[in-house]
Amino acid sequence: MEQEVCPNCGEYTDYINSWTGWCASCSGLDLCANCGKPFAKDRNRTRCSTCRKNDWLEKNADEIEDYMSNGLSLIDAKAQVQIDNTIFCLNCGDPVNSGHAGQALFCAKEECRKVYNRYTWQRKKGLTKENALREALAK
Repeated sequence: MEQEVCPNCGEYTDYINSWTGWCASCSGLDLCANCGKPFAKDRNRTRCSTCRKNDWLEKNADEIEDYMSNGLSLIDAKAQVQIDNTIFCLNCGDPVNSGHAGQALFCAKEECRKVYNRYTWQRKKGLTKENALREALAK
């Protein structure tokens, strides 16, 4: 593949955006760390949406296959795995937005943030995770 010169920055590049006519960095695009394709900057992500979807499918393939072997369609099996992967607030039981397993324990409601603050205070005092959680939820 022949490299082209970006008319904005003057650097040689493998990719010129067809809409802006500039390279990926001048166009406000990042390159996917996995496939190398340009994608719009979104938060601190390093992979394009296609690679992220493929990663999720690879990670959850066994669970999807289990649901499909029990008679669910592919779409229904993926939806069920998403439900299974949903993190719920330990205080109120509502789903935690943007929650990832092992990271989010509580949602952003005021009462739940107070419980979270009690939990972190107990952890700073040296209690184990289990005991700190028990103390925070007891009050």
